[in-house]
Formats: sequence, structure tokens, C-alpha cells
Amino acid sequence: MGHARSMSPRPPAFDEAAVIDAAIASFTRHGYEGADASTLAREAGLSRSSLYNSFGSREALFLRALGEYSRRGVAEAEALAAHPGRALALLRTRLLESVQAQAREGSRDGCLTVNVGVELGRSMPEAADIIDADREAWVRAYGALLERAKGEGDLVFDGDPLALGAALHTLLAGLRVAARTQTPSELGREVDALLGTWASDAGRTLLGELSQGQGEAR
Repeated sequence: MGHARSMSPRPPAFDEAAVIDAAIASFTRHGYEGADASTLAREAGLSRSSLYNSFGSREALFLRALGEYSRRGVAEAEALAAHPGRALALLRTRLLESVQAQAREGSRDGCLTVNVGVELGRSMPEAADIIDADREAWVRAYGALLERAKGEGDLVFDGDPLALGAALHTLLAGLRVAARTQTPSELGREVDALLGTWASDAGRTLLGELSQGQGEAR
């Protein structure tokens, strides 16, 4: 009696982590719709059949790649919130590194979660759930740092630090998009202007020192 052929993915005969990294880069560069199976296979160094046999479908590989990208981001957010340095300096470093590094890249591909959000919105629920979890982690981290910076006397604001952290996350997403066309120095001035709107006199002094390369996140 014959048996139905299983369509489940086969165990990979290659470095799966390297393929996931290649998929992250490919989806970031080309978008979900732009990264077709042929493009993914070529940039991962696999045949299309190996790609499908190992991951099942292009969508499954996309969700794996997005999930791994988000997992790394969540770990980074948690590490940032736990860092013992001066909170305003940590916030500035985070914002600057995020947008200036992107502006220096030749392709300026951007952030995968931001790109996916712009391209797909909530049309793919599984992807939207991953992006939501990523966003929540960063909002918590920003909220914690904003609250610390206020306690350290560097920021002055009323209201919920978590709500302000959500606003900061949204503003950073916009800066990431702007980084595709703006220069690192332009983005640096915008980051300092943004943080300066909430800064106390001590906070403005710190921002000035940092902008001149005289301060550290300590």
C-alpha cells in the first residue's frame, strides 16, 4: 500500500543560521514582494529546491528571518535598558547609531521591521505579531531610560514615560526612513534637536558635550 509523500521541510544540509542571515539581508534589501524565491536562493547560495525543501515556503522563510531579526532586537533593547550608564547619553547613542550607520551604508537598506511595517502593514498577521513584540520591547526600553534620565536631572517632561517611549520609537522609525536620503550630520542635528526639546539645563550641557565628542555614556 502506498504512502502519501510528506511535504514537511527536510533537515538542512547547510549552515541554517547563515541562510537566515542571508534571508534577513535579502528581505531588508528587496522587501517581501521583491525577494522572490530565485533571489533568496541566489543570495543564500542555495538552489530553489533546497530552499523549499528546508523551509517549506518563501513565507515560512520570511517569518523565520523576521523572527530572528526581532529576537536580536529584543535582546538589544533589554541590554540597553539594563546598561548602567547615564540614560540621556545612552538614548542619544542608540538613536544616532541607528540612523547614522544606515545613512553611511551604500545601499541604505534600512531596518527590516520598519521596512516590513511600511510594505505590509497588518496584511500578514504573523509578521504583524512579530513586529508588535519587537516594538513593545523597544518602547519598554525607551520608557525606562526616559524615566531614568528624568530622575538623573537630564530631562524634564510630564506624563507617562512609556507613552513618551512609544512616541520616541515612532520618531525613530521616521528617522530611519529619512536616513535613506539624508547625511549622518543632518541626522545627528535632528537627534540632538529632538532630545533637546525635553532636556533640562544639565541635559542640554550633556548633549552639547556629546555632540563635540567630549562626553561618554557613563
